Amino acid sequence: MLVGNRLCKNSEGSFIITGISEHVERLINISQLQTVLSLTPSVEEGIDLLYMEEMERDLNREAE
Repeated sequence: MLVGNRLCKNSEGSFIITGISEHVERLINISQLQTVLSLTPSVEEGIDLLYMEEMERDLNREAE
């Protein structure tokens, strides 16, 4: 997951994880990876986050 996240960030992309189980969520929280990874409860929310991140990147490019 961390490698995928890094590769996506380096190519100005998004890496969003959706629908994880409670057990996996606990492991992510224990290791404090929720501060690095983008997590959403559902695919729909993941898609919304993806669009939001894309719009933010576009706005930042226009501001430069």
